[in-house]
Amino acid sequence: MKECKKCGTTYDDSVKFCGECGEALVVIAEQPVVAPTKTKLDKRIELANILALAVMVIWLAKFVFWSIYFNFDYYDPGYWVCSELTNLVSCILMTALAILLAWNALLRFKRWREWKETDL
Repeated sequence: MKECKKCGTTYDDSVKFCGECGEALVVIAEQPVVAPTKTKLDKRIELANILALAVMVIWLAKFVFWSIYFNFDYYDPGYWVCSELTNLVSCILMTALAILLAWNALLRFKRWREWKETDL
C-alpha cells in the first residue's frame, strides 16, 4: 500500500501519484509484530519454576549420592550420625520445595484472576 503525505489517502502499489493533490506516494511500512512483553507476575512464575526445579535436582542428587555412599558403609558407626544429617537436609529441601510450589500456585492463581477480570 502507498499513502499520500499531503492528504493522507491510501492507494494500491500500482499508483505512483495522488489522484487528488498530485503528490508522490510513499510506501507504507508494514508494522512489525511486537511480541507481548512479560509482566512482573510472569517473571515471578518463571523464577518460582526455576527455583523449584533446582531444589528438586539438588534433593535427587543428594539422595543418589547418600544412597550410593552409605550402602558401602552401612556398618560404620559414622553412618548413623550422617544418616540423621541426611534426614535433616532432606527435610529442609522438601520444605523449601513445598514452599516454592505453593508460591508458584499462588502466582498462577493471581494470573488466572487477572485474566478473568480482564475477560469480563
